[in-house]
Amino acid sequence: MPALLRYVRRRRRALAVVLALGATFAAAVEATVTTILEDPLAYPHVKGDTRRALVRRFPYAVYFRPIGDEIIVLAVTHGRRLPRHWRSRR
Repeated sequence: MPALLRYVRRRRRALAVVLALGATFAAAVEATVTTILEDPLAYPHVKGDTRRALVRRFPYAVYFRPIGDEIIVLAVTHGRRLPRHWRSRR
């Protein structure tokens, strides 16, 4: 029984860490989008009107298109993903 309790405690701690990391990632993406909205033209073109902004602390990028004073987020992708993967998004 002590081994089972130890296992359950470890799983709970691991789950708490994963949930905290997920919340941190979501906040980082939200902060990136907020920064993009402040000056969308500051980010480099990757193809046509599509631009890319890197997410701080995580190996992810936000691909977006500025339209007037709004942006359209096409994808949030991992940096190791094939670079053209987001292009299938419309």
